[in-house]
Amino acid sequence: MISLPSGTRIWLVAGITDMRKSFNGLGEQVQHVLNDNPFSGHLFIFRGRRGDMIKILWADADGLCLFTRRRYWPNQLSFSESCGMVMRMLMTLQGASPGRIPELMRDLASMGQLVKLPTRRERAFPRVVKERPWKYPTAPKKSQSVA
Repeated sequence: MISLPSGTRIWLVAGITDMRKSFNGLGEQVQHVLNDNPFSGHLFIFRGRRGDMIKILWADADGLCLFTRRRYWPNQLSFSESCGMVMRMLMTLQGASPGRIPELMRDLASMGQLVKLPTRRERAFPRVVKERPWKYPTAPKKSQSVA
């Protein structure tokens, strides 16, 4: 846990920040957007475009510190993809030593929290089976001419 000195202000930078920026890029943004010195000892918090990542720029007596935090959201997988993932995890149990099986099962359970199955679709109309086309095309019928 890092304790902040008294009088430290926390700045939330409005807008979206390019998360590829590091010390220099974020320091320039503090100078130009906020008109503040990045070495003032205040915390500057930047948000990424998708909202799943923040960066915190802070200067202490030793220099600049850059903290990064990312939040992981559950992946939206289809039923077949999630079944395949579970099958691959269970196949790794074959080569595992018996002492590692409980650890691998805990890993499988924790990975299951990151997977979210799609909800069942509600259909407005009943499903209709379409007629399949013929495999071989038929020749057009010849018209008979009257002589």
